[in-house]
Amino acid sequence: MIRGAGDGNGGHPSGDGENGDGPLGDVSDDGLDDEPLEGADEVAAALLAAELTDGTLTDVLDAHAVQQADLTMVVLPGGVEYRLGDRPFARRADASADFRLGREIVAAAMRTPDASASAHGPEWVSFRPRRFDRFASDRAVAWFDLALKRARAG
Repeated sequence: MIRGAGDGNGGHPSGDGENGDGPLGDVSDDGLDDEPLEGADEVAAALLAAELTDGTLTDVLDAHAVQQADLTMVVLPGGVEYRLGDRPFARRADASADFRLGREIVAAAMRTPDASASAHGPEWVSFRPRRFDRFASDRAVAWFDLALKRARAG
């Protein structure tokens, strides 16, 4: 028998609540603590968040790029351009990088720290992190991946 929304069990196969199969309204969030961190835990979390990463923006992007078999790194005066075929999707200089993310994403990206309009046009965002911490590294890799994905899609 196939059970559906009209069977009295809210569409759940057994609806008995065992093994996590009860309706979502039965899920308890008692284990999810929204209390702020205290004392040493708060200090440790702040120190972890503020840690600088090993390497630089250049190191992270180049190391990530060499893992992608279908792209080319072209050395230009003052930096490197990352291309898929003949189409550039990212560029980097010593302490900054530009990513072709598309207009709608650029608008959101520019509201994040250290991002600004790129000289390469409205589909590009420029990223110049003042501190190269794990958050800046994560953002650079995510934007690189998104720009590459968009280039692959055409």
